[in-house]
Amino acid sequence: MRATLCGVVGLVALTVGVTPASAHSRFHHDDRHATNWTQRDTAIYVVSTLNLLRTHRGHTIPDMLQHRFGVRSFAVFADTQATNLYYIELDKSSGETLAAFAYQLGWMKPVLVYSHVPLPPIVHSATVKIIQSYQTDKKTLIGDFNSTTPTTF
Repeated sequence: MRATLCGVVGLVALTVGVTPASAHSRFHHDDRHATNWTQRDTAIYVVSTLNLLRTHRGHTIPDMLQHRFGVRSFAVFADTQATNLYYIELDKSSGETLAAFAYQLGWMKPVLVYSHVPLPPIVHSATVKIIQSYQTDKKTLIGDFNSTTPTTF
């Protein structure tokens, strides 16, 4: 009886699909198109690099911006003209972009493109070239998250 019950539960889970309650990602998925897992994994990695930026008291910059200024989403964009260059926009629930960072694969930490609020001096600014690329290059949204620690589900 117990083996049959486990088999039925397993079959239902496979048929219906299971999404963990702890999933923090707001990545938009269109069922008509297959998920690009490489792109999605890259977006998760890029957004998580923001956790490397910390205040003098050890808090992450994203946590500080969420609590102090109401950041609610972290959108990751790929620069279509520069290889492995990504931008992370931190948006409030109103849709206003509060700050933007750039990250290129291989860098130690992301750099600040712009911010509408003061940030600790430990956060380094992007070069003029990166800022110009952010302003002029075409970008493709590859992930949109409500946390800098999204899951892969």
